[in-house]
Amino acid sequence: MSAGDVSALLISNTAQSRIMRDFTRENLLINLQEQEVAIRDYPDSAWGYLGQALALRNGLRHGWIEDDEEATRQ
Repeated sequence: MSAGDVSALLISNTAQSRIMRDFTRENLLINLQEQEVAIRDYPDSAWGYLGQALALRNGLRHGWIEDDEEATRQ
């Protein structure tokens, strides 16, 4: 793993652990913001994209994503 991969993984894991401790809509939205940081800062690493996909899937499942569902899935 590159240094960027490690950094993106740390950001993603921190974001995921928050919603694992307290699964709320607010924490899910914070998770998505943090995954965006991982994607922005380390675009060549898959970790931010994976974390974002998992968070969006859970947000859609629980009705917490207010955007168009089909657009979110895209």
